[in-house]
Order: sequence, then structure tokens, then C-alpha cells
Amino acid sequence: MALQFRDMETEITGKNIVLPNNLRVEQILLDASMEALVKLSGMHMSLIMTNRKVIAQESVTTPGGPFDYSVIDYTNSLRMGIDKRGSAKQWISEGIGLVKREDSNSLEESLAEVY
Repeated sequence: MALQFRDMETEITGKNIVLPNNLRVEQILLDASMEALVKLSGMHMSLIMTNRKVIAQESVTTPGGPFDYSVIDYTNSLRMGIDKRGSAKQWISEGIGLVKREDSNSLEESLAEVY
């Protein structure tokens, strides 16, 4: 399978995909977007993240030690041949990055709008 994709090139660009230091509950984050173009297949993907907000601060203790997280909630819209809208949550730990993500989508609603 690796031979099929050996000449694949991907170009990814984004806007406002940043997280400020010292996230705090109720903090509003800038809307963000990402575009990806896979040159082997001509596939184009667009992801827009809106209504980004820090909704909680959580802690968890694991065998690896205690960790603190900021929970970010947002609305997403994905276009990749078909539109998919939904909501997502991300758990971000300072110094580590993304540790968990949950998505719920309304693909059925998006399909109904197409037809």
C-alpha cells in the first residue's frame, strides 16, 4: 500500500489555529480554519471551527502522574465532497497538547440539506 502513495504530496494551510497560554474558563477563542489539498488524488478538504470557548478546567491522576486540562468546545464544519457539521470538545494539557477529542456530528441533517 505504501507504494501507491509514494508520490503523494499534501499541502495544508490554516488560520488562527492557535491556543493562547493560560487558558481560562469562559475564554472565547478566535474562529479557526484549515485547508488540505492531497495532490495525488486532487482531494480537497476544508475544516472551519467556530464558537470556540474554554468551558472547563479539569484534573486527572494517572499512573504517569497528575495532569491538568483545559476543555475547549466548538462547532465544526467539514467539507470533503460532502458537508458534515457538528460539535467537538478538545482536552488540552499545557506542555503536552491535545490528549482527548470527542466529536458529535449532524451528517444526517447535512445530507437532508443537500437533497
